Amino acid sequence: MPAVLSPSLAADLLVPLVACGGFAVLLYVLLVWDATRPYSYSASDGQIGLKVVLYTFLLLGILVAAEGLNGVFHFFVTLNDASRLKSGIAGAATGGGTLLLLGLFVLPRTNWKVFPKSTRAALGAAALTSGFTVIAAIHDTLVRVLTSAPWEQTSGSMTRVVAFGPITFVSFVLLGKLSQWSGIESYATVARQLVTPVADHAPPSAAAAGIPTTGHPAVVYPSVSVSAAPTVAQPVSGSQVAQAEHAGHAVLPPPHRAATGGRARSPG
Repeated sequence: MPAVLSPSLAADLLVPLVACGGFAVLLYVLLVWDATRPYSYSASDGQIGLKVVLYTFLLLGILVAAEGLNGVFHFFVTLNDASRLKSGIAGAATGGGTLLLLGLFVLPRTNWKVFPKSTRAALGAAALTSGFTVIAAIHDTLVRVLTSAPWEQTSGSMTRVVAFGPITFVSFVLLGKLSQWSGIESYATVARQLVTPVADHAPPSAAAAGIPTTGHPAVVYPSVSVSAAPTVAQPVSGSQVAQAEHAGHAVLPPPHRAATGGRARSPG
């Protein structure tokens, strides 16, 4: 009876298969236990099993695609063993196709946005698995460099870092955003400040200062002319006083002649 998988492919997929199988069992047990707790938010989640199976396939697709990319990178670095190139292309196509199919057509039809615990667990598993691989590959690369190992062996560890490193970074960032980690927003703000060009020292416009420029009528203030010379009280002659009293008007004396010490008296 022929083998289902070739020995080399089985050896490459042994660790991902064991990791994904353990992840599926552990995640399902934890989610079911969480849903049975009193007043649990996930008590009404009826898609726990579906999402566990879906995220297990997605995690396996990620690992298979990364391992395939590792084979492709290793071939271009060493220009040796064309069979590894073909195997890498097959792995990258299989894993990438799994991610596109499930991520674009199956995952959006679930309630992962309403109940994101399984999503956070899947992202954490992807970050841990790829992160362990990256750390082990960096250690192996340093050991091979210090021991003057052949380039083919050293380059294999280096390309593994290149293939699995982006998966670790992206999974970690997405996990931080779903967990509402403020550090992700701080890093994004710093990155935007670094890539945004600094404007010239010009006065800010009305829109930049927060002043509305549309939707409100313009306010026009009347112009008021003010004479520069102050008004000086003129003295009143006796004939003017007599004429005013004859007409029935009360006339106050000038301030410097008032008997009240300069305070004006009200008429009448």
